[in-house]
Amino acid sequence: MFITEKMQRVNVLLPREDAPRFWERIGRAGVMQPGETRRMTSVREHLQFLDLGDLLARLREAAGFLEVDLDSPLSDPTISPLPPDELKNELEVIGRELEEARGKLQQLRESQRSLEREFDHLKVQEAHLRLLEPLAVDIGTLLHLKRFCVLAGTLPEDNLEPLDRSLHRFPHAILPYRTEEHRVQTLIICLNQDRSAVEEVLEAALFRPLDLPEEMHGSPHEALEHLQRREARLQEQRAQVEQALTEFENWRAEKRAELSDFLKVNTAVLSVHSTVGETRAVALATGWVPAREFKQLRAAVQEEPRWVLEAVEIPYEKDKDEDGVTVPSKLRNPGIFKAFEGLVSLYGTPRYGGFDPTVIFSVMFVFLFGMMFGDLGHGFVLFLSGLGLLLWPRLREGWKRTGSVLIAVGASSMVFGTLYGSFFGYENIIPALWFRPLDDINRILIYAIAIGAVVIIVGILINIASLLIQRRYFESL
Repeated sequence: MFITEKMQRVNVLLPREDAPRFWERIGRAGVMQPGETRRMTSVREHLQFLDLGDLLARLREAAGFLEVDLDSPLSDPTISPLPPDELKNELEVIGRELEEARGKLQQLRESQRSLEREFDHLKVQEAHLRLLEPLAVDIGTLLHLKRFCVLAGTLPEDNLEPLDRSLHRFPHAILPYRTEEHRVQTLIICLNQDRSAVEEVLEAALFRPLDLPEEMHGSPHEALEHLQRREARLQEQRAQVEQALTEFENWRAEKRAELSDFLKVNTAVLSVHSTVGETRAVALATGWVPAREFKQLRAAVQEEPRWVLEAVEIPYEKDKDEDGVTVPSKLRNPGIFKAFEGLVSLYGTPRYGGFDPTVIFSVMFVFLFGMMFGDLGHGFVLFLSGLGLLLWPRLREGWKRTGSVLIAVGASSMVFGTLYGSFFGYENIIPALWFRPLDDINRILIYAIAIGAVVIIVGILINIASLLIQRRYFESL
């Protein structure tokens, strides 16, 4: 607390075939952050590095298709990763199966989209045919005359007479048959040779042509019955496709349950295994471990007599090791303050050996949030939301930390809401125990300026303390 953790640079020499097992064991212990062996200039030229990018890409592709969250906890903690050669063969089999499934899914979704488009088109045609129902004529015959062209549609009622005048140059007939909502449903008859010119005039008159089926025959009522039979067939096809998609999702859920842990553990181990340098016989793994957790790492390594551990503690006044690699910094805070480490990191992670402002930041953040958004009702909602996230089973750690933050700021908002007498924005329901900010703006402004000055002073003092810890005395002046 207040200072980043002291770190040790560790190197582990082990038989080449033990590398995956080493990273699996270290990963379960959670005490070591992998480093880049490639950056160790003293031994880099004597080592080879595996190119595992293709295997990692295939693992992540499979996880994406099966919708596996690679960061979620394992269901079976005893599962072990495969060596790269065995993993490659296993992924070949899985890849072929998933590729076939991907093609099937794409085909089903395309069929679904095609049926939806066709169904929507039929609905439009059905609506347009209903506009023609008052006409007791064979529409199919009327729409396919040899010398004449019949255009069915609607136009604004006020445009009917101007349209007739605009078409005076062409032999034509306008047959309105119904008016609905200030639009006239009408048939326009002209010569086939004049169709293009007539359509230009109709467009200017805001004429909306009806979308009618090409194969239409009989009366509008008969054509509607034909369309409804087509819709029924389409509904059956849609139901079949939806059933196939449901079965596919059930298969995917089963496959996800089967392969989830396999994908998680192999992706995690392979990600760090690619940083390991190797010779024909041995592998060299490097990384960082907090000094207080070094005993746990040493115990894990000493279980294997062929594994050799080397550790170098990095003093706070150095922020790089002997190879020029920047020492990572790790924050360490107790209880609820740990939940605010993510917010601190948004402003920048303190350098190694620097001052950890998490505790001070947490207190000031919660205090200022309550002061700015003080409301008993809204604060209670935030408090309950945070409590729900904290108690919800199987949520990831990040969500639980968010819940802790919401509980803290919600409680602060409730306290200040009680002091302000504010309840869901209303200030006439409960009495104010301190004062009402809207009734005394100058007072709240004075408090805001004073708190701002305190924040600036605290920031300056923190910076000076950080420089002194790192023995950078001249810069602290």
